[in-house]
Amino acid sequence: MRNVMRLPLGQRGFTLLEAMIAVTVVAILFSLAAPAFSTWLENSHFRSDARTLMAHFQQARHEAIKYNSFCSLTFDTTIDGTHYDYIAYLDTNRDLQYTAGERLVAAVKFQASSFNPDNDKSDADGVTFGDNPAGDPSFAWNSRGYPVLQNGGFAPGTVFLKSRQNQTQEVILSKFGRVRTE
Repeated sequence: MRNVMRLPLGQRGFTLLEAMIAVTVVAILFSLAAPAFSTWLENSHFRSDARTLMAHFQQARHEAIKYNSFCSLTFDTTIDGTHYDYIAYLDTNRDLQYTAGERLVAAVKFQASSFNPDNDKSDADGVTFGDNPAGDPSFAWNSRGYPVLQNGGFAPGTVFLKSRQNQTQEVILSKFGRVRTE
């Protein structure tokens, strides 16, 4: 037979003081880890914004080739009262402006990034593509997969994203349609 020592009923489990100390230690550890975790999460969302923009550049190019049409990207625009940081759409009338009835490919609000859509190439905080007739920075992919402006010229450019911690990320489009981030 096993000799098992049994405790009296009043001596089983943790005391209230032991439980309070354990909860206090966990709370202190959490308070130390929370700022680092929130910074990491913010940086993750920021990098995700750049990757999403890059993916939408590539998706718009494929849509233009697939439908033998223009697929435009317009930055800092409003549709039906909702503001978007950028939209991608099949631009059937090739005017680089979204018109009701044109098929939206993407309509995006950045999670953790911002940019200044002022087209000022000297301050490196905006969008360097030309403006459409409404004054919004825009470009289109033509049916051959090249980025073009409304006048038909090539449209290389850069979108400069800035995080809330003042980190920067550039999404760069070459005149031949290659997209990269820096």
